[in-house]
Amino acid sequence: DDSVLALLPAHDGGLWIGTEGGGLVRMRSGAFHAFGAKEGLTNGFVRAIAEDRESRLWVGTDRGFFRLDHDHFVRLDGRGEAPILAARSICVDSQGVIRVVTSYGLFTVRGDEMVRPRPNNPAIDDAYSILPATDGSLWIAGDSGVFRFYGTGSGQPSSLEPIGVRSICLDHEGNLWAGSVGDGLIRIASDGRQTVYRDGDTLPDNTVLSVFEDREQNLWVGTQDGLLRLSRSAVRTVTTKDGLANDNVATVYEDPDGTLWIGTGTGYLYRDEADRLIPFRPPAPFEHFRARTIYVDRDGVRWLASSSQGFLRIAGNSAELFSMRNGLRSNNIRDFLEDRKGLIWIATGSGLSRWDGHALKTFYLEDGLAYGGVRVLAEDSNGDLLVGSDGGLNRVRDGRFIVDPVFQRLGNERVWTILPDGNGSLWLGTRGNGLVRIREGRITRYSTKDGLLSNTIYQILDDRHGRLWMSSPAGIFSAERRELDAVAGGRAGPIAVVPYGTDDGMRSSQMNGGQQRAGCQTRAGEFWFPSVKGAVRIDPRRLRVTPDAPVLIESLLADDRAIPLAEHIVIPPGRGKLEIDYTSPNLVSPSRVTFQYRLEGFDETWTPSPNRRSAYYTNLPPGAYRFRVVARDGARPDHVTEAVLPFILRPHFYETWWFYACVALLTGLTIWAVLRLYARQTRARYALVLAERTRLAREMHDTVIQGCVGVSTLLEAARSMPVSAAGKVRELLDRAATQIRLTINEAREAVWDLRHSTIDHTLAGTLHDFARQITAAEGIPVHAEIAGTPAPLESTADRNLLLIAREAIRNAVIHAHPARIDVVLRFEPEEVTLEVTDDGRGFSPETVRENGHYGIVGMHERIEQSGGALQVRSSPGKGTQVIARLPSGAKHARIGASSH
Repeated sequence: DDSVLALLPAHDGGLWIGTEGGGLVRMRSGAFHAFGAKEGLTNGFVRAIAEDRESRLWVGTDRGFFRLDHDHFVRLDGRGEAPILAARSICVDSQGVIRVVTSYGLFTVRGDEMVRPRPNNPAIDDAYSILPATDGSLWIAGDSGVFRFYGTGSGQPSSLEPIGVRSICLDHEGNLWAGSVGDGLIRIASDGRQTVYRDGDTLPDNTVLSVFEDREQNLWVGTQDGLLRLSRSAVRTVTTKDGLANDNVATVYEDPDGTLWIGTGTGYLYRDEADRLIPFRPPAPFEHFRARTIYVDRDGVRWLASSSQGFLRIAGNSAELFSMRNGLRSNNIRDFLEDRKGLIWIATGSGLSRWDGHALKTFYLEDGLAYGGVRVLAEDSNGDLLVGSDGGLNRVRDGRFIVDPVFQRLGNERVWTILPDGNGSLWLGTRGNGLVRIREGRITRYSTKDGLLSNTIYQILDDRHGRLWMSSPAGIFSAERRELDAVAGGRAGPIAVVPYGTDDGMRSSQMNGGQQRAGCQTRAGEFWFPSVKGAVRIDPRRLRVTPDAPVLIESLLADDRAIPLAEHIVIPPGRGKLEIDYTSPNLVSPSRVTFQYRLEGFDETWTPSPNRRSAYYTNLPPGAYRFRVVARDGARPDHVTEAVLPFILRPHFYETWWFYACVALLTGLTIWAVLRLYARQTRARYALVLAERTRLAREMHDTVIQGCVGVSTLLEAARSMPVSAAGKVRELLDRAATQIRLTINEAREAVWDLRHSTIDHTLAGTLHDFARQITAAEGIPVHAEIAGTPAPLESTADRNLLLIAREAIRNAVIHAHPARIDVVLRFEPEEVTLEVTDDGRGFSPETVRENGHYGIVGMHERIEQSGGALQVRSSPGKGTQVIARLPSGAKHARIGASSH
C-alpha cells in the first residue's frame, strides 16, 4: 500500500516500513520484502514498529501485537491479561523493557505475555504515543493530554491543558514537543514553561501528526498540510518588521562608542539601542539630508555620506554640508577614514579628498590616483593610506602618492574592500576577480574554483580567531586563514568555506556592497552585513557544530543505465561512460559540504568538487577501479568522511588480451603466408627463367650447334678432297648450304617456339625425311620404322620426340661411327616409344654422367618436360640404344616434375 504509517531504521542498515493495509515491508540493499499473513501477520495496518536491544522486532497493528522470530511473527495479545487489541505505539525504556500503548491502555511485555501496570490509570487508556525519558520515566500522550508515568505509580499530568496529542518528542536539551490535533505544536521546557506554535505564525497547519529531532538537532514537524523544519540559527535578519523604513540595507557600522548604525539604500539612518531601532535625523537645516552611511572620528564628529548630496559633518550641535561647491569632484560619497595624524580622507565617485580640519584638498589622476572612482580606504601597519578604486590600488604616504611595484602588478583591478591583517598579509576583495592576498611581495588569487561562493567580494572581516568572514552576491561565508595560506603555499583546493544563506534564516543571499561600511564586527563579537532584504546579524557563539555527516554514494550509471550498488560490481562492456552520484546528508546547510574525488586506476590526482555532487567519466578503458570520494564540512575542515566504491569495467571481446593475441597471431600468419607466397612466386619466376634459359640452351644445342657441327663436317670433307674431285666437292658444298638453311629455319622455330616446318605432315614422316637426309649426308644408313597406328601428340611432346631422335642420331653419327642406325617409333594404346639404336663404338653411361654431356642431359629434360622417361643403354664396343617413352596424349608437363 502507498500509505505509510510507520518507519524504523534497523540495526542491520535496513528500513522497516509499516503500511496502511499492505502489511510490513523491509527494504535492505535496494531490495524489498513484504511480510503478511503467510508470515503470521494477521493484520495489514501497521502503526508501530520498534527494535529492542537484542535487535528483535516488535510490530503493532490495528488488531494485534507481534514479535518477529526468524521471519515468522508470534502474536502476544488475545491471551492472559491482554485482550485482542490495537497497538498504537511501542518503546524500549531505559531498562530495556518493552512498553506498548494500546487501545486498552499501557502494557508491559514480560516474556511472551503482555501485563498491565498496577495500579492502572484510566487517564492513559486513550493514549496514542509513548516516549522514554532520561530519568527512567515515560511520557505518554493521548486524547487527555500528556502524562509523566513513573512505572509503579499513577501517571502525573503535565501542565499542558487536556488537549488531544498524537505525537511527542524529546529534544537534545530535554524539552518536550507535543503535536496536537487542531491546537498546533507545544514546546514544554524542562522548567515547565510552554511555547505554542500555531497556524499563521510558524506552522502550515494546526494538526501535527509527527515530531522528530534529527542528528543535527533539527526538529521536523509533520502536519496535515505540509512538513516543517525548525532549526536554531545563529543568523537573524533585521527588516521592516523591526522598524526599518526599507529592507534594502546599504551599510552597517559600529562607532567607537559601540553604537550600531544601519543605513538603508533610500538614505535613512538607524541607531540600534537595546535591539530597538531609533531613526536618526540630521540637525536643522539638514533634516532632509539622505545619509546611507555614517562615520565617527576620534573626536566624536559624525560624518554622514550620501549618494548625491555630498557629505555632512556634524560636530556637537552644528552641521556643515560639503559638496562639489566646496571643492569635491563628486557628490557621491563612498567611504571615510581618519588616519593616524587625524586627517579625514573621503572616497568619492570621482577623486580622493582630504580634510585637514580647515579645508578640503582633492587628489585626482594627475596626482597619481589609479582611477577616478574610489571605493574603499584603509590604513596599513606602517600608517600608509591604501586607496582601492575601480581601476587599481594606490599607496599614499605623507600625503603623496608613491609607486608600489606590487600594486602595479595588480593592474586595473576593481578593489572594493581592503583588510590589512596582523600577520603581514593584505587582503583585497574585488569586483569579479575574487579574493586577493598580498604577502611579502607575492600575490595569490582565490576564486570560485578554489571554493569561494562568489568572485565578487563586498567586505572582509577578521574574527581574530583564525577565520575571515566575507560577504558577496551569493551570501556570506567564512574560511579559515590557514586554509587560505595553505593554498597560497601550493596546496590544491578546495578551500573549506562555511556559507550562510537562506537555509540559515536569511531572507536573501544577495548582499550589498560598493560603499563602506559593507559590514562590521561588533564588540560583542557579532557580524553584521547589509543585504537587499535587511541587515543580517550572525552570532558565532550560537553557531552549532554539526556532527560529521558520512559521505554516501547514491547511484552508479554506466552508459545511462543504472547499476545496482553492491559489494562486488561488474559493469558489462559499453562506451566507457560513467556517472557516479554522491552526497552527504547535511540537512542544516548542505552548501557547507565540499567534496573531492578520485578514480584510482585512472585519475592521478584528486578532483575538487565544491558545488557538484556527481563525477563524470567518458571513454573509460576496461579495468578494475576504486572510486573514492571525500566530504568535508567547512565549519570543521579537519573532519573528513570518505566512501569507496570498487568496480570492474568489463571489456568488449575485441578489447581482451586473447583477442589481441589472436589478432597478433593472425597478423603473423598473414605476414608469413604473404612472405611464403612471395617466396614461391619468386622461385616460380626463377624456375621459369631457368627453364627458359635451359630450353634456349637445348634449342641452340639441338639446332644451331648441331647444324653448325654438320656444316663444319661437310666443309672439312670438301676441303680434304683433291682438286680432281671437283664434282664431289660441289656436292658437299650443296649439302652444307642445305644444312645451313635447315639450321636457320630450326633456330627461327626455336626462337618463336613454333612447330618445325618439316613437320607439316606427321612425326613419322619427319623422321623418315631426317633419316634420308642423314643417310645422304653421312653415308650411314639410317633406317626409320613406324609401328602401330600413329596418334596425334601435343605439339610440345611431338617436337620433343623429334629433337630427341635427332640428338640421338647425330650423337651416333659424330661419336659412335656406326655402320647402321635404326629408328623405331612405336604407337601403343598406353604410350608412345621412340627407340634409336646404333652399332657404333658405344660408351660408358656412368662416365658420361660424371663428365656431363649436354646432349644426353637435354634429351632427359625434354622427355621429362612432356611427362615421359628416357633410358640410355650402351657399353664400349657394343653400340648404343636410346629409348624414350611418352604416355599417349601427353601434355606439356608442369614445371618442377620429378626427373628420371
